[in-house]
Amino acid sequence: MTKKPSPIISYILALVVTILIASYAISFFVQKSAVCDKDHVQLCATENICSTDGLYWWDNACHLIEQPKPAPSEYPDYDALQGMKSLPLVENFVSYTPKSQVLEKYSKKGIILNSGKISRGYLEVTASINDKPLTSWESMYFKAPYDVVNHYEYGGHLFRPDSLKVPPSDITHLLYSLNNIPFLPNFPYSESAKPNTFDLFEIINDKKEVKFYTFISSLNPAKINLIKIYYECDGEVNAGNCSLTLEK
Repeated sequence: MTKKPSPIISYILALVVTILIASYAISFFVQKSAVCDKDHVQLCATENICSTDGLYWWDNACHLIEQPKPAPSEYPDYDALQGMKSLPLVENFVSYTPKSQVLEKYSKKGIILNSGKISRGYLEVTASINDKPLTSWESMYFKAPYDVVNHYEYGGHLFRPDSLKVPPSDITHLLYSLNNIPFLPNFPYSESAKPNTFDLFEIINDKKEVKFYTFISSLNPAKINLIKIYYECDGEVNAGNCSLTLEK
């Protein structure tokens, strides 16, 4: 007669079987969840593994979607200044025309020296009155060159509405292509007037030196925060070497 196993042994055997089955199930699901897939992109450790599963690799990580394309810049010309050479002409200069007179101590002159040839460039101007933008009562005057017979063709009161787009600012911020600088030749300044333009780009490339003259037309003290020329060298001339400097 076969002896039946004791209840204790049967219980132990059943417990062992249950543990083995549970261990297998846990192992199965852990392995399943540890696979690089759309539910576990964080486990896709390399670009090869990521792309094999139809996912997208960018910024050194795996993603469910393609890398978003950057939106076109609102300020392409302003962004272009990054990496360009630059020459500050005027910085932090108090300027105004008391009693409507242009006085030497409140105006600025200088000479731009050129070696080589530039391929493109910009004129950037920032100005303020009481740390705020210029109003319709003030205007930024810039002329280059100013020492020629027909100097009236080469600048005047910079026409603000025709500035290239720049980021918002707490002060007046203007940006112009060197080859198309809009200005009003006469006072008073009016944004409803039709401006003339002059080509400082061609002037700089045609001359070894260019004399400039600038001030703010204002009955109250104002400030030329910055006037700066940005430029790039023509790679086909002088082995791509060029330089704009100020005569000291």
